[in-house]
Amino acid sequence: MSRLFAISFIALTLSAPAFGEDCTTPAAPAFSDDGANLTSDGYNAETEKWIAYEEATKGYRTCLNAKIDSREDGWLDALEAFNASAAEEEAVFAAYDEVSTAFRSNIQDRAARAAAKQTKASEAALVDALTGAQDTAVH
Repeated sequence: MSRLFAISFIALTLSAPAFGEDCTTPAAPAFSDDGANLTSDGYNAETEKWIAYEEATKGYRTCLNAKIDSREDGWLDALEAFNASAAEEEAVFAAYDEVSTAFRSNIQDRAARAAAKQTKASEAALVDALTGAQDTAVH
């Protein structure tokens, strides 16, 4: 998924019209290829990338809207770029969601394994306590 996304981003970037410094296409973040093995801090960093991209996209679209509303030369290019930014945003979110889903699934699996392990340990301790109490009562 990440390679496909990178290729589509490069193609979009190369085909997007240049609007000068005031309308700069935001760079798509590169997300981890292994969301299942991220630490909480790693996952938070991936989320921060998504948030930063969203903020940059919002600014980019604000700039494009101004160009579109002006109806000056290049406004149709700005409209096309605005529409392309929606498709790009969906692709970026899909990449982030893939990482997020893998991370959350792994966390749930680890929590379930830890709970099962704790249950077994608690049951063993209870059996030991009851067995010890019975041994004491017999003697």
